[in-house]
Amino acid sequence: MAKRLTDKVALVTGGASGIGREIARGYVEEGARVVLGDRNAALLAETARELGADAATIEIDVTREADLERAVALAGSRFGRLDIGVNCAGLGLSVPLTEQTEAQWDLVVDVCLKGVFLSMKHEARQMMAGKRGGVIINIASINARQPGEGLSAYAPPRPASR
Repeated sequence: MAKRLTDKVALVTGGASGIGREIARGYVEEGARVVLGDRNAALLAETARELGADAATIEIDVTREADLERAVALAGSRFGRLDIGVNCAGLGLSVPLTEQTEAQWDLVVDVCLKGVFLSMKHEARQMMAGKRGGVIINIASINARQPGEGLSAYAPPRPASR
């Protein structure tokens, strides 16, 4: 019986832990080959051991464009192309707004917004160059709809609708 993702290649940012790791696991179980990108080298190695030969890893920081270029290039060089981008890297700091530093704000915004932008940019370029199409999935938290206390950078309140 064919698996749903046989012959597909995915890049999962934030792939060494949490939701990203479980997505990568599910993709491999469904027949995909997966590149896992994450800042945590130890967790990357552990996840790669669990997933076997269908997983490649690369230590990246999604706030650095060159890192995303390298991750997308790895998908191409190791597995021949990129069909699926899953942008799951995220970071939330629970700090009251009045105590939050500019550096803390910038870190969260850079990972959660800039990181998704850079990921999509390079994933889409690779998919377009391959002329096979593809899909890009951006993972967000429930806090996108319901901000939590102390998460001003992670989920700033939206203006009331009119």
